[in-house]
Amino acid sequence: MIIGIELGGTKINIACGSCPEDIGENIRIETTTPMETTENINGAVKQIVARHPNIKGIGIASFGPVELNPKSQNYGKILDTPKPGWSNTSLIDDLMTNFPNLPLRIDSDVNAAALSEKHWGNGIGNGNIAYVTIGTGIGVGLIVNEACVHGTMHPEAGHIIVRRHPNDSYKGFCVFHGDCLEGLACGPSIMARYGKSASNFDQDHEIWDFVGYYIGQLCHTLILTNAVEKIIIGGGVGLNPNLLPKVHEHCFDLLARYLPHYNKLEDIRNLITHPALGDKAGVLGAIALFND
Repeated sequence: MIIGIELGGTKINIACGSCPEDIGENIRIETTTPMETTENINGAVKQIVARHPNIKGIGIASFGPVELNPKSQNYGKILDTPKPGWSNTSLIDDLMTNFPNLPLRIDSDVNAAALSEKHWGNGIGNGNIAYVTIGTGIGVGLIVNEACVHGTMHPEAGHIIVRRHPNDSYKGFCVFHGDCLEGLACGPSIMARYGKSASNFDQDHEIWDFVGYYIGQLCHTLILTNAVEKIIIGGGVGLNPNLLPKVHEHCFDLLARYLPHYNKLEDIRNLITHPALGDKAGVLGAIALFND
């Protein structure tokens, strides 16, 4: 059994098991201050270890950017992040001190979610997969040739620059880039525009065309640059049923039948889907880090 920790911008999910069918624990914690949050994570892990002496490791799937290079002095730390107070926070120091006999693996939350969908969800049978989460921020996880993409860091495609929707005059929410993809299409950007969250808008509201246009551009870029075979869209905004049809429409228009594999709208609908694992994709991805 593996303990999986999914660290999100608003909440943490902690579970233990080896696959979706045998998840034995499921603990939810609020993401507050770094000190309080890490203390609560360690307390929850202690409870699980006390009840399950056969735990073989701890996997962490974290919001980013996070340092994944074990040779770096910042390994396991959140780097400069828009989330107030969390820059330079270590996610692993206390766990390594308190559980020295348990191996620990860490990746971005979206890389891990892509990995869980590869093993148990809508990515089965595909070597190149993108997982996109649209919520508090926008994150993109990538699996290419069966492996999560790492390099200088991990993919941070939520901050690519996108073409403006002609009717969208919003200045952008991102504290680093203003009107990057995240700045224009994340949940807080919708709240900042209209004073209410995405769940309050019906399917005919302009926001779905705006966000669909921006995420459609992201999908267009992922298809052309990474030859992805499946794009899986999750997150609080991403799972709204009003969004995916707009993403399909705009991505199809942008591709302009350039690729023979995607010359029908139905091809795009099959390519861009929601996660089969729902809101458990992230925490199962933390567990799946020990499967590869």
